[in-house]
This record gives sequence, C-alpha cells and structure tokens, in this order.
Amino acid sequence: MTTPVRVLTHLKTDSRCAKLLSGKFEYTRGMKNVDPSIAVRLKAKVLHAVKELKDNGYVVGPRAYGQAITVVGRVGMSQTAEDLWEETAEMRRRRMPMIVCLYNAILHARLRKVKELEEARHIINSLFNEMTKARVYRDRYTYNVALKGLAYTGGYEQCTGLLKTMAGNRVQPDGVTFNTLLTSARSSGDIGTVLSMMKENRISPGEMSYLAVVSAYAKIGDIKKAEMWVEKSVAEGVRDERQINIVVGALEREGDCEGLRRFLNRSETEFGITPSIEAYHLAMLAFIKTDLQQVAKYYRTLQSHHAPSSRTYTIFIHALHHSMKQRHPTDPMIPKMVKAARLAFATSLRDNLPSSKLYHAMARVYHQASEQRLLEDLYKNYIACNKFYPSPELDELLRTCQPDASAEVQNGQT
Repeated sequence: MTTPVRVLTHLKTDSRCAKLLSGKFEYTRGMKNVDPSIAVRLKAKVLHAVKELKDNGYVVGPRAYGQAITVVGRVGMSQTAEDLWEETAEMRRRRMPMIVCLYNAILHARLRKVKELEEARHIINSLFNEMTKARVYRDRYTYNVALKGLAYTGGYEQCTGLLKTMAGNRVQPDGVTFNTLLTSARSSGDIGTVLSMMKENRISPGEMSYLAVVSAYAKIGDIKKAEMWVEKSVAEGVRDERQINIVVGALEREGDCEGLRRFLNRSETEFGITPSIEAYHLAMLAFIKTDLQQVAKYYRTLQSHHAPSSRTYTIFIHALHHSMKQRHPTDPMIPKMVKAARLAFATSLRDNLPSSKLYHAMARVYHQASEQRLLEDLYKNYIACNKFYPSPELDELLRTCQPDASAEVQNGQT
C-alpha cells in the first residue's frame, strides 16, 4: 500500500529531521575532548547522516543543522561546527523559520572550550551583534547558553548584567537561568541574592537548583548552610545523592572527620539517601591517617550497598599500609594486615578490576612487611596481566621485586 504524499511530507520535516539526528547521536552526550581518531570518525558519521537525510528527501533546515552543530560542538570539534555553520549561510540570509536554533547551536559550540572571561564576552557580543543585524530574535535558550559561558569563566557580574538585558528584552528567565547564576555565584559568595531573584520571579527550586545551592555553599566553605539546603531539598521530596557527595567532599577537604561521620549517618537515617560509592571513598580517605577501624567499617558498608571498584580496594590497601608504617616491625598485627590486604587484592583481581594504583598499593604493603617473595610474585603477576599503562614510578617500584634487586628490597629502598 502506498503512503500518501502529504504524510511523507509531514514525516520529513525539519523538526523530524532534527529529532532523528538527536536520537542517532544521543551517545555523545557527556562526552568531552575525544581522541582525534574518534573525532575524525564522528565527523564523518555526522556529515554522512546529514547527506543521507538530504538524499532521502528530508528537509534539512535550521533545526537539523543546529542539531548537527550541537553534536560536533559538544565533543569539542569546533572546526567541524564552523564548517556546518558556513553551509547554512543561505538559510541565514533568507531568515528561515526557527533560524535562532542555528545561532544557539554555534554559540554553544564556540563557548565549549573557552576558559577566559574576555574571550567568552567577545564571542557572545559578536554573535549577538550578528543576530541584531540579521533581525533574529534572541530567545531564552540563547541567553542561557551565553550565561553558561560567562558563569564557567568566572563572570558573575557579567551574568547579572545579562539577566537585566533579558528582562529589558522581555525574555522570561527559567530554572536553568538561575541554576547557572547560582553556579556563577560560587566565586562571589552572593548566593542569597540569586535565591531572592528566584523568589521574585516565582521560580521554585528544582533538583538542579538544590544541587547548585549546595555546591555553591560547599565551595565557599559554608558547610552548615550546605547541610541546611540538603535538609530543605529532602523536605521538598528531592533526594539527590550528588548533594551528599558534595557535602562529604567539603568535610573531607576541611578535615572534619567527626562532622563527616555524623553527616553520613544522617544521610541514611534522616534523609533516606544511601551514600554513593564516591561518598564512601571520600569518607575512607578522610580517616586513612587517623582511624583504620573506621576505614574498615566504611569499606564493609560500601560492599553491602554497592559493587566495589578498583579504587575501593586501592584506598583500603593504602589505609592498611599507612597503619603498618606506624607500627613496630614485630607488631603481631602486621601479618593480619598483610592478610587483609592480600584478600582485598585477590578479590579485585577476581572481579577483573586491576589497575596501576592497586598494584602500587599492594607492593608497598609487601615492602613494608619485608615480604620479598610475595613482592617478586606480585611483579610476575603484574607483568603477566599488564593490560594497562603503568606510571614510571610504579614500574620502578615493582622492578625492585626482581631477584637481582632483593638486597635493595630487604633494605627498604624503593
């Protein structure tokens, strides 16, 4: 049965074309600076996809080209984004419907790798001037992209100025706008002002807003307010383990072990949030030099909630090594610590989680215990399973395990 022409036309619109491209390259979300060989292949795939859509009768207009520019821009292929931008010169001259999508996409691509505030301002001003000359209306997404570029280069004052420009152009800010402002306010500490502006615009904090506020207060060292906003978030029904990670990370940096222990207990008992594996890693690192029993407790708790990673075993073995260094060589606890480290190391290998840092930590345990034979066996195992790239320091440490270096190992030289 032949499909009516008008249905085919409906299915092959610019909007439909953009959705197809978005779905095809969904996997590029979250990708940053990709390997050059991958970038070349991705570029070829994007250009081929655009050509294929044209050959199949699709309307590859501003939305579709905007999506293609977004895909290559998000992975840092700025030159490919500029090439696609040049292909749209005729569309921009004719001011086709939804042409603003193109400007938004190229603005996002150009700001992708910018680290300096002045460069970000130059890119934004130049494109805004071009849009004004072309009589293209700047929408909320345009301003949000520009705000993000300014926020991540430390331009809080420029962000607030751009917000006033939005109001002057009668563009209503949304949650994304204020989340970006909150991110920018971390450097100035002017978080309360942004929250007041949100209230004035009748915008209720959402999941990303709470995350931004907690992150902002943690960044400036005001951990009490960060915890208070975690409480508010939970009270509003927003339970986000990323907030826990941020507060735990801030407490770990401050060296507040007691505060960290108390907050982790609250996260489960009061907030109903199971700490993530990263939160437990930070907790283990906080106690690594002061309380081996607490490290072991978090190590066991982590295993009951999550599948351990290579980093989990590495931190635990490193904690054992640090405790061994504080003891006398004849301390009866040292053989037990070596046994615990060997069990963790064997478990990591069983779970196929080897890493350079893991071997490094285990080698130091054997070295501290003067276990020359075990050091040599470890080195042989490392050579047999060397599927990763070790650091020069690790390679040098493990080479001391060889029989011809046994004297150095016995003397404690690494």
